[in-house]
Amino acid sequence: MAVDYIINRLTDISRMDEVYRLTHDSLVAVGDILPRADGKIISYPHLDTIPQTTIIIAEKNQHIVGTVSLTLDGSQGLYTDVYFKAETDHVRAHFNGNLCATWRIATTQEYRYNRRLVLELIKETFRTAQEKGYDLCLFVFNQKHVKVYQRIIGATVLASKTASVDNNVKLPLVLMQMEVSSGWERFKNII
Repeated sequence: MAVDYIINRLTDISRMDEVYRLTHDSLVAVGDILPRADGKIISYPHLDTIPQTTIIIAEKNQHIVGTVSLTLDGSQGLYTDVYFKAETDHVRAHFNGNLCATWRIATTQEYRYNRRLVLELIKETFRTAQEKGYDLCLFVFNQKHVKVYQRIIGATVLASKTASVDNNVKLPLVLMQMEVSSGWERFKNII
């Protein structure tokens, strides 16, 4: 499939509604949440507009078709605190460097199985993390994605538990970590 989208950083927060709708539809499609009447999921609003968060988008014809977010740890914390507070605090206490988390990776139905778009969103996440000097990245995934992220970025599992993104569907969630520099070395060899 030819590339018909552009990867950018979101600079207009008035477009967050598109991000929330895209995330909702993506999570509903894979069964991680139940459909909501408003068609949006706003999971961590305290992180959306802070300077420590970068929201990356893929756009086609002025519509967002893919997204991923990256947040540097700070006074507002990380989204991993919601599910794995003790484990995230343990990493904070024992890691000397810039800690971040990547989250909210989603694509529209049209691109749901487009490996290239997902890899390009991940690539831009790496580029952003390196540009900003981030050293260690945390993320929470559904257990079913663990092997993929171990293979493509060398992520390691720190903890697991059953929890819910929407207080309805219980999921096997896994907290993973990756050193940005070694993850990039591994990732760039597969793209």
